[in-house]
Amino acid sequence: MKPLKSALFFAGILILVQGFYFLMPQQGMDLFSLHLRNPMPEAKWQKRLAEHPALPDTVATHTVYADTLKRDTVAVRAPANRLSFTDSLKRKTPRLAMGDTARTALYRLFGMLDSVRTGKNHLHILYYGDSQIEGDRITSVVRDSLQNRFGGGGPGLFLPVMTVPFTATLRIEPSGAWSRVSVFRKQTGKTHFPVGVFGEISVLTPPKDSAKTGYCRVISQLFASDKAATFNHAGIWYYPLGGKVRVSVLAGGEKIGEKTDNGVKKLVYQQFTLGKRYKKLDIEFSAGKVFGVEGLLLEDSVGVGVDNIPLRGRPLMPFTKCDHYI
Repeated sequence: MKPLKSALFFAGILILVQGFYFLMPQQGMDLFSLHLRNPMPEAKWQKRLAEHPALPDTVATHTVYADTLKRDTVAVRAPANRLSFTDSLKRKTPRLAMGDTARTALYRLFGMLDSVRTGKNHLHILYYGDSQIEGDRITSVVRDSLQNRFGGGGPGLFLPVMTVPFTATLRIEPSGAWSRVSVFRKQTGKTHFPVGVFGEISVLTPPKDSAKTGYCRVISQLFASDKAATFNHAGIWYYPLGGKVRVSVLAGGEKIGEKTDNGVKKLVYQQFTLGKRYKKLDIEFSAGKVFGVEGLLLEDSVGVGVDNIPLRGRPLMPFTKCDHYI
């Protein structure tokens, strides 16, 4: 080893020992099965404490004289005047400034939440964000808190084809010729689809040699909250191009319900009451023409639903490009 490297090595050892010398508690510390003793003499340790004495508690005594209704002496102990690092941060943090318009909007939200709790109604909250919420890691906390207080369940709204097919709450397993169409991709030809709340739509192209077009399997994650992991209601928004679409809902291989539209060229909403709570569901589609799925919804029939709407790389997404038919 070269002299310079040797000197740096020994200097590092000395700095490490010096750190232990000043930072180790007076009574020493346990490291695994070893007890390390503080090398500083007790007299020097006491001198260090004397240089930084703790602030004493202050006691204020108030005497109530005999000419009042109460004839006693009351001692009031004031709290110690000690500030932690957290307290100092709180004092430096500015208050959140909120305009009158935003405050009014929140008052409406609080009123609707009260109506959910007292009237057994249902309320949807759409949580928009960028890639930070793709894994549902922020939205799931909000959802869990609101559902525990106001009721509700299920993961909320999602698409068969998402940027991330698995989150902290659910896992999505689509099967079939799915594709994504968003407001940032120009649509051409006769297969023009409007897009709504997600700013995109999942398009399913039926195969020529099969009666079943495709399906989407949804599985609640093992570590999802109890309320968000189960649901008793399912909803499907889809947009056919004039052809009939048959939607079937299955659980454990057993068909729970099936619905068919009239071959209209507009947004169709089909809903299913599941009868009991599920953690895993298959949604199967059969159609003769290309169609688009606007959203899948798994929730409780009453309570609060919080829908996670992630928009990767689109912090300034122009909502004006989303269609207003919903």
